[in-house]
Amino acid sequence: DRLCVDGNPTTTPTTTPMPTLTFKPTFPGDLEYRALSAFYTATNGESWESYSGTAMNINWLSSEDPCSGDSWYGVGCASGEVVELDLDSISLDGTFPTEIGYLASLTSGVFKYNTLTGTLPTEIGQLTDLNSNLWFYSNAISGTVPSEIGQLTALNSELDFMDNAMSGTMPSEIGQLMAMTSKLQFGTNDFTGKLPTQLGHLTDMKELFRVASNRFSRAVPSQLGRWAKLTRIFDLASNDFCDAVPTEVQALSSNVLEYWQVTTGNDIDEECPILETEPPTTSPTATVLPTPSPTYCGPGYFEDQGCKLCPKGRFNGFDSASLCAVCGPGQVATQEGSSSCELCPSGRYNDDVYGIDAGLHDSIDDCVQCAQGVPNQQQTGCEMCGAGTQAGSDGCEACQEGKYTNGASVVTCIDCQTGKYSSAGAGVCELCESPLTTRGEGAASCDGCEKFHYMNLDGGCTLCPDGTKCESVGNELGSLMVKVGYFRTVPSSSEVYPCTFEEAACLGGNSTGNKLCREGYEAMLCSSCSARYFFDSLTRTCRDCEATHVTPAMVVVSVVIVVVGCALIFMYDKVKAWSEKWLNMGKVRIVYTTCQILATVPSTVDVPFPEPARSLFSILDLSGLNPLDLFAGECVNEGLGSYDTRVIVSTLGVGGLCAVNWLVFGARRLMPATSEQRLQAFSSHNSIFLGLTYVFYPTLSLAQLKGYVCVEYDGGDEGMMRLLKADLSIDCDSDRSAASSASTYSSRS
Repeated sequence: DRLCVDGNPTTTPTTTPMPTLTFKPTFPGDLEYRALSAFYTATNGESWESYSGTAMNINWLSSEDPCSGDSWYGVGCASGEVVELDLDSISLDGTFPTEIGYLASLTSGVFKYNTLTGTLPTEIGQLTDLNSNLWFYSNAISGTVPSEIGQLTALNSELDFMDNAMSGTMPSEIGQLMAMTSKLQFGTNDFTGKLPTQLGHLTDMKELFRVASNRFSRAVPSQLGRWAKLTRIFDLASNDFCDAVPTEVQALSSNVLEYWQVTTGNDIDEECPILETEPPTTSPTATVLPTPSPTYCGPGYFEDQGCKLCPKGRFNGFDSASLCAVCGPGQVATQEGSSSCELCPSGRYNDDVYGIDAGLHDSIDDCVQCAQGVPNQQQTGCEMCGAGTQAGSDGCEACQEGKYTNGASVVTCIDCQTGKYSSAGAGVCELCESPLTTRGEGAASCDGCEKFHYMNLDGGCTLCPDGTKCESVGNELGSLMVKVGYFRTVPSSSEVYPCTFEEAACLGGNSTGNKLCREGYEAMLCSSCSARYFFDSLTRTCRDCEATHVTPAMVVVSVVIVVVGCALIFMYDKVKAWSEKWLNMGKVRIVYTTCQILATVPSTVDVPFPEPARSLFSILDLSGLNPLDLFAGECVNEGLGSYDTRVIVSTLGVGGLCAVNWLVFGARRLMPATSEQRLQAFSSHNSIFLGLTYVFYPTLSLAQLKGYVCVEYDGGDEGMMRLLKADLSIDCDSDRSAASSASTYSSRS
C-alpha cells in the first residue's frame, strides 16, 4: 500500500523495535510489582484520595504480586497479569516513571483528572498490548509526545492528551496507529508546527479528532481526506491553520453530522506566510506600508474587527485572542467578558466532556445535581460516596449515629435495625450482645434489654424479679412495672415483695412505695392502715372510719355474748343441766387452745397460704380475742393504730379486767359471810382471773414478742432497711423502735 505524502510516494510505516529489558524477573509479577511500586512512589501514593477525601491507595504494595491476595485499588488482572490501570480522579501528583514500561500486558490505562506533571517517558512505547485507552485528559503534563507512541499499534481508541501543558510538534509516528477508530485528542495544549501527513494512514477513524486550542500552523493536510468513515467531531478550531481547506478534507463535512470546526479561529483562505527556508516568490516591488501596532484587547475579550466581550459559556485569559474558548467540563461562565470559567456550584456537575457547545456552559442550570453520589473533584461527573457516608450539600458527609451506608447496595444513610447500633460514619451496624438490645431503630448504642430483662444501674441486663411485668423491650430498673399484689420500696431497688394483704392492698404499676398502695393502705408492703382507716381482722382489710366503726369481730363477739347471756338469764337451769351433762370444759379448753395456736401459724411461718386456708385462719384469729380487734380503736384515736400503743393498751386493758375482778372480791370479803361463802367467792374470782389469763395471755404474749423481731428489705441506693416485723412502718434503727421494744418489755414485766 502506497500513500502520497507532500506529493511524494511513501510506504506503509514500520514499527520501531522495543528496547530489551535490563533485568530478569525473579518470581511471577516481579516486573509488575517493580513498575507499580515505582509508579506509587513517583505519584505520591500515600496521598491518593478521592474528591470526598476517601483514601484510594487501598491494598497497594500489600503483597509482592499485585495479582494475588487482596486486589489493589484500580488494578485489574487477568491470568495473573496486570491488564488494566484505572486511576481516574485520585490526586495522582508527580511524574510518570520509566518503569511503567514493565507492564507488558497492560491493555488499558486511565489517568485523567489528576495533577501529573513532567514529560512522558519513552518507555511508554513498550506497552504494546494497549488496545482501548491511554487517557491523560486534564493533567499538567509538559514536554512533547514521545515518538515511541507509534509502537502502540494495537491501540484502537482513546489516545487523549487533551487539557495539559504539552508542546512541540505532533510526532509523525502517530501514523503507525492504524487501528485507531475513535477519540484522538490533542486539544488545549501548546502544540506547534504542521499536522503530520502520516495521519492519513488512520483510515478507520469514525469519530472525534480534536486538536483545537493549540498553535498548529500551515495548511491542513489533504491526507486527512482519507477518513471517509468519520461521522462526528472534527475540530481544528483556534489554531494558526492557513490556506484553503483541501477539497478532500472539505468533502468529509458532508459525513460529519456533529460538530465540524475547521475555519473557526484559524486563518483559512489566507496565504500561509513564507518560511525562511522557502525560496522567495518573484513579484513586483511593492510599496512598503508601515506595520500597524498589534491590538491587545485583554482577558475577557477577543479580536474581531475590534475588541468584543467573550459571550457566555466562553472565556479568554490572554491579552490577545481571536476567539474565546468554550469552558471545559465541570465549568461555566455565566457572564459575558469572562477571563476564566468557574467550577459548578458545590454539589453540582457538568459532564460536557468534549467542550464543544458554549450553550452547555453559559448558565448555572447547566450544572446538575447527581442522581446518586456527589460530583468528583473536577465536577465533571458523579462518584459514589464511600461506606459510612452519603451525598450532602458540600460533598460526602458522614452518617449520623444510629445510621449507616455500605457504599454499595445502600447509598443513603438509613436507620440501624432494632437490636443493632452504630457510631457516626459507620458502614455497618453492630449487633448487640444478648440480652442487650436497642429500644428501636436508629440507635447509637445498646440502650435497652430484651423482654423479661431490665437494664441495671451498671448498664447491664438482669432478669426481672417475680412480681413484675417485663413482656416488652426496654425495661429499666427505675420504672419496672409491678404486678397487682406486689410491692417495691424505691426506684433503685431490685427486689419485689408480695404484699401482706395481696391484691386488696397493692394496686401495682410502675411506681414505688406508698404510690403502689390502694386508698387506705400505706407503709412497707402496704401493711398498715392510713389515718382514719381501721384494720378489720376478720376480712383482713383496712376500712374507712367514716363508713362504720363496727368490725365483724365485734358483731360476732356481741352476738355470742347476747346469746349466752339470754340463755343464762332465761334458761339457766336447763343450760346448767345441759352443760353439766354434755359440756366438758377440759375438751373446750383443748379446742380453744388449738384454735389459738392455729391462728398464729401465718405470722409464725410467714408463708402465703392459698384460699380457703386464709379465710380459715382469719376466723380462727378471733380466738385470740385481742381487745383492740373487737372495736375500731383507730377511729377513736389515731394512735391506737400503732403497734406499740396497741400492745400497751391491750395489756393494760386485760390487766385492768383482772384488777377489777380482784377488787370486787376484796369488796365481797368486807361483807358479812361465812367462811364457806368466802371460800366459794375466792374460788369464783380466781376462776375468772384464770379464765382471763387463759383467754388473753397467748395473744398478748405473741404480740409482745413480735416487738423483738426485725426483717430486712431492699432500700436500693440507701442499702438494706431494717423494719419491725409487727409494724413495718417502724424502722428498727429508729428511736421509735427502741420505744416499742421498751414498751413491750415493760408490758411483759
